[in-house]
Amino acid sequence: MFKSSRRRSDFVRLSPAEAARQGRAAKLAWEHMPRPGTAVEFLNSHHAGLGGRPIDLAVSSEAGLSAVEGVIAALSERSCQASGGSNGLAQFSMPDVYVEIGELRSPA
Repeated sequence: MFKSSRRRSDFVRLSPAEAARQGRAAKLAWEHMPRPGTAVEFLNSHHAGLGGRPIDLAVSSEAGLSAVEGVIAALSERSCQASGGSNGLAQFSMPDVYVEIGELRSPA
C-alpha cells in the first residue's frame, strides 16, 4: 500500500468559492499561455502590477480574480498584436518549470 508523506492536514482547504476562483484563474491562464510551464510560472510568480502572486489574489476574492483576468487578457492582447495575431502568450519566453500549487498541477 502506498502511503503519502503528506497528511491531509498539511493542505489548506479552500472553500467552494475559493476553489472555483482558483480553477477559473488556472483555466484562463492555461488557455492563454499554452507553452508548458508558462501558466504555472505566471500564477506562482510575484506580479508587480498586481502586487502579489496572481493565484493568491484570484483565490482571495472576486476582485482579485477580476484583476488577474484583466492582466491575462492584457498580456494576451499585447502578445497577439506583437506576433501578428497568433494565439496567446506562446511567443513569450519563460522557463519550462512545473510548480505545484497546493493540489493544483500543470496539465501534462
